[in-house]
Amino acid sequence: MRARRTLSLILCCIFSLSPSHASPTSSISNSTNSTINALSGPALAVDTDQLAVFTTRNQQAGWPVILGTVLRGGPTNATISWSFPQLGSVLCTVSGVVNQSCAGPVLDVIFPSAGSYGVSITITDASTNALFTTQTFSVNISTGNAVPTGTRREVRDLTTGQWSRFVQAAHVLKTFGVWDHIARLHSAAMQDKSMERSASHGGPSFLPWHRAFIRVTELCLQTAGNDMSITLPYWDWTFDQPSFASSPILTDSFFGGNGDPSVNGAVTSGHFCDASVSSCPSSSNWPVPVEFGGPTLRRTFAADLGATISTQAQMDALTAVELYDQSPFDANSTAGFRAGMEGWILGVYGEMHNGIHRWLGGQFSNVPTSFFDPVFVAHHANIDRHWYAWQQAKGCVDWNDGCYAPIDDDPLVNSSTPGAAQLNGTWRIPGHQWSDHMWPWGIAPKDVATASIYSTWYTYADRGTLSTDAPMPIVAGEGAIEFVSAAPNGFLEHFVVLLYVAVVVSIAVSFL
Repeated sequence: MRARRTLSLILCCIFSLSPSHASPTSSISNSTNSTINALSGPALAVDTDQLAVFTTRNQQAGWPVILGTVLRGGPTNATISWSFPQLGSVLCTVSGVVNQSCAGPVLDVIFPSAGSYGVSITITDASTNALFTTQTFSVNISTGNAVPTGTRREVRDLTTGQWSRFVQAAHVLKTFGVWDHIARLHSAAMQDKSMERSASHGGPSFLPWHRAFIRVTELCLQTAGNDMSITLPYWDWTFDQPSFASSPILTDSFFGGNGDPSVNGAVTSGHFCDASVSSCPSSSNWPVPVEFGGPTLRRTFAADLGATISTQAQMDALTAVELYDQSPFDANSTAGFRAGMEGWILGVYGEMHNGIHRWLGGQFSNVPTSFFDPVFVAHHANIDRHWYAWQQAKGCVDWNDGCYAPIDDDPLVNSSTPGAAQLNGTWRIPGHQWSDHMWPWGIAPKDVATASIYSTWYTYADRGTLSTDAPMPIVAGEGAIEFVSAAPNGFLEHFVVLLYVAVVVSIAVSFL
């Protein structure tokens, strides 16, 4: 009896020494015995005391799942590697570069078909090669859209709660490196440039490429906020004419104002600013990598004296255009909805998309750095809104009736078309025709411009439409699940040793 009581007492002591899974608001001790706050928040797809992993939820097959990490209390110089057992030796997109080894704190990967996929993350100390932790979890991929159809609203029509959740979600993406990962992709899309046309700008894929791009961002924001009701707000900048500089969108109430010339144009207040100045709270800090014009978000309103903002009358005229695009299908096109919306037909429609970028200045005025300014999503949601309305007004269901061009095997694409290449005896503009894979994910224009697909994702509410708060939390089965093995590295060995000691002591006591 004494032996059993002694064994029970020692086992209780063992379990009291074992690492606890701290609640999101508790404090924990790391390996150096310093107390730190546990990682927390509903946005974390996977959360342990020292490691949190973000993974895009509700993604569909063939679209990218972005994975990001926050590591606290681990090795200063960490090596992070990922594996996907069901995919084998798959390659990932890392730092804006495709077909890379799946290593690093943030990357994206394509799951080709619907199902549940295992993911493993291994973190080691690069200096000593010592294992810090290995964790596994799963990602669920759907056949098609798995999110209830959302409603994108004008920024000014959001409730206080809706705007607050959008801001918080954006900052979570920033913390996990996901926002910067997406920004690097937008930058890298300009590197594949032929004549006046790149993978994402200056050509027919401008509108479908950005529709896919901001849709990926929208799903990430929903994951970050654990709220499927989060949608991209749009900024109807024609409504702010002629007093564009006085737009409430460009104030601290929303995306923040102009940069301060005394600190190199840094934005110093609002929800996205430079926290090194006293007017910017630490919770609003929005750093930008130095190689992309950082370390701060910068704006220089109207510094580009040639920048113009299109009017509602010019937008109405563009909406009446019948054809999506016309030869030469680049920045030199003089007709077509795409060229007009992008901002190349200046004498008729003004600068449209391009003018807003140029006028705001800072990172936003340069395509490779523009996504680092969060106003990007509101601007491009507005561009997409007008394309959406144009498609609906024409009754577009696919490429027919001038709804998209160039189509597959389009006779208007020939040897004289800038950037065209002959593939299997047919002249094509790679990455821009109806069924072409767009860089970097392989999504085609037909995947985002076919009405039966994109109309299930979201609709656009007219400006001035009242809204009400109706959050929709993501249920556990729709995204990543908790770590299969969440015990910190070394706990099992610690437990076995203590259990062995307990058994030896209890046996010894029985002989007393």
